Amino acid sequence: YVQIDGAGGRDRINILGTPGNDSASTQPGKVFFEHNAGHAGYDLTAINVEVVILDGQGGTDVVTLADSAGDDKFFARPTSGFLVDNAGTFEVDAYGFQMTAVASTGNDLAKFFDSAGNDVLTLRPAVATIQGTGFLHSAQGFDVVIAQSRNGIDTANLFGSAAADALTGRAGVVVMSGTGFNFQLDSFSVVTANGLGGSDLVRLIGGPGNDVLSASPTSAQFVTNGFTINTSSFERLIAQAGTGAADVAVLTDSSGDDTFVGSTNFGELSGVGFFERTTNFDTIRIRGINGGINRRILNGVNYQLIEQGTWV
Repeated sequence: YVQIDGAGGRDRINILGTPGNDSASTQPGKVFFEHNAGHAGYDLTAINVEVVILDGQGGTDVVTLADSAGDDKFFARPTSGFLVDNAGTFEVDAYGFQMTAVASTGNDLAKFFDSAGNDVLTLRPAVATIQGTGFLHSAQGFDVVIAQSRNGIDTANLFGSAAADALTGRAGVVVMSGTGFNFQLDSFSVVTANGLGGSDLVRLIGGPGNDVLSASPTSAQFVTNGFTINTSSFERLIAQAGTGAADVAVLTDSSGDDTFVGSTNFGELSGVGFFERTTNFDTIRIRGINGGINRRILNGVNYQLIEQGTWV
């Protein structure tokens, strides 16, 4: 058992792990390291150290990183990462560890980077994880989570809160926010978002190719420039097609009485508790298949309108 006290100054400690499964936890200025779980207590502890470097050296190693009371940044790559405070008073670098960073107070940022393979990102207001072959990292309680996909076919699963949340999506870019959280995604091939409770809003923006929207009162799918965005439990939907020549929107009714309003390049299907609003689509198909008395109000539409079911 080793105890180290850095005392004054700016001190650095380098800890090399074993080929086995090691574990560590850190706090600003402190590190606790364990390589032999067969006994009580830690094998090494250090206090008053401002820079901690952990090198796993093989095995399935795990580390828990606790933030400061101020503003902190956590960056995680498949095999390395760091946690640092913006004030520059402490830094933890980890290599070969599966990392869990825990944020408390302050405005804290987490950023995830993908691997060369196919990875899965899962984001909730309180917990964010990214997982791929040989790694799993998580960030708990961070105010802003940014994730980048540069390789493979990566997917992201987003979950909102019980309050009102908002999502904006275009080809390769998705931003979702609500009270106390903000998710920013870059270049994930497939994004699936669940608004959960509240009155949630999704905005979808098309690109230069042909965009395809399929929307119902409870879910939607938007395909644009090779990217797919799926949503559920978003009560309000606004979609704007891009500059393609064959953009298509399919709008499906509810089981109640719904109304479609169309004029020039605008089309909106609405009913109790929802609306599906579109602009600039070349073709809109309205599907009145779930019951109720469905009405349509048209005024000089300049797109192809296809009606399915009974509209009065």
